[in-house]
Amino acid sequence: MRTARLDLLLPLIAALALGFSLPARGCTTDAECDNGDTCSVPDQCQGDSCVLGGGGDTDNNLVCDDEFDPAATLRLTKVIIRTFPSAGRSVVRVEGQLIDLSPPGPLSGDDGIAIRVKDHLSSVPPDGDGIDKTVVFGPPDCTTTSDGVTCRLVTGPEAGSLARFKRNPVAPDQIKFSSRLRGLDLGKPFFGPVRVVLTHNTSVYRPGQIIDCRLFPTGIKCREF
Repeated sequence: MRTARLDLLLPLIAALALGFSLPARGCTTDAECDNGDTCSVPDQCQGDSCVLGGGGDTDNNLVCDDEFDPAATLRLTKVIIRTFPSAGRSVVRVEGQLIDLSPPGPLSGDDGIAIRVKDHLSSVPPDGDGIDKTVVFGPPDCTTTSDGVTCRLVTGPEAGSLARFKRNPVAPDQIKFSSRLRGLDLGKPFFGPVRVVLTHNTSVYRPGQIIDCRLFPTGIKCREF
């Protein structure tokens, strides 16, 4: 791991933590304009200037402003990221709860489900530390019933990944979810807060954040009660 100068990183960390966006800059390719948010409209380079899809992400919740619905709630209760360097593999576990109101729900796996996990360190130089990964479960990977949704990946580099969404039988709009994501290429260390974006029903984006995190030698564990 390369060592970064704290006198250069601290101002950037403070700005990101307060939700400030970095200023727009000149560009020659679309890739230079990617601000890292989740959005159905891509960021583009037009006339040597960046045009951010969906109005950008001024509140820094990882979802573009035009497609963020405050009713799409997500409460994280546990995130554990564990690396196994000798085996060349990793496991990310995410647990939490959501309120499935209509609209934007009801939650379904018919269009697939994506889970993005991002820690604070992934936004801070040098590159290669932290986590900013998305696991996608396609429609064939998911089964939707009246009790909830279950998604599994049985082939590919992320085989063994699983996501379950179970409805409360007393209050069906309350859903408890858990996921186990495997096969991700991760480089420690990690640093909280850790944020998650759950995407379902094509364009319903649910951002969540967990801040009570503790580092351990092979990863990070975050809990909220």
